[in-house]
Amino acid sequence: MRAHILRRIALFLVVVWAAASVNFFVPRLGTGRDPIREQLGQLMASGGLRQEGIEAMVAAYQAKFGFDQPLHVQYFHFLGDMAPAKRRY
Repeated sequence: MRAHILRRIALFLVVVWAAASVNFFVPRLGTGRDPIREQLGQLMASGGLRQEGIEAMVAAYQAKFGFDQPLHVQYFHFLGDMAPAKRRY
C-alpha cells in the first residue's frame, strides 16, 4: 500500500514538472517575436507612447523580467518561482 502511494505521488510530481516545463518552453520557442517590443509597438501605434527611448525601455523590461538571461537560467528561475515554499513579500 505504501509503495503504491509513493508511486502515485512521484507520478504526480513528474506530471506537474512536465506541465510546467511545457508551459515555460512553448511560448518561448514557438515564435521569434519579442513580446516586450510587440506591446510597446502597440502602445506607440495607439498614440500612448513616443518613439524616443523605446530601446531603453525594452532593455529595462528585459532585465526586469529576466529575458536578458540565458534560457536555462530563466527556466530555473521559473521553476523556483513556482515552488510553494518560496515566498517573496
